[in-house]
Amino acid sequence: MDDREKLSRLDDLVLAEILSTPDDVILAGIAPGKIDALRQEITTARIKAGKGRMADAKASLVIDRARPVVVSLDQARGATALKAARAQDRTLDQKLTMAARSGGADYEADRPGIEEDLAELEAWDDEDRGER
Repeated sequence: MDDREKLSRLDDLVLAEILSTPDDVILAGIAPGKIDALRQEITTARIKAGKGRMADAKASLVIDRARPVVVSLDQARGATALKAARAQDRTLDQKLTMAARSGGADYEADRPGIEEDLAELEAWDDEDRGER
């Protein structure tokens, strides 16, 4: 907790203490003409403190939104997913096999891309499930 947050909490505690003080205790120590002025000062202080907290929250939001969302892609996980997909879907396996035979090196060149795509899709699934 930084000094600014500590000061903010202290402000909140002092205001809470003042506001929870019974009226008769406050009235006993203040001249009758100054009561309304004091209430206005307290209201002004609360508004000012609230605006300060709102400005801090907005600044934090801007900083948070400026951070890029980085999702790490696990290539090995993509390769495992590709193997699993091929094992579960014979048609897909046959198409990939035929593409590999017909295209020769093209399939092998595309393989890392396919694995990366699968890893990205799994990362999206994890994100949707809240496993970030």
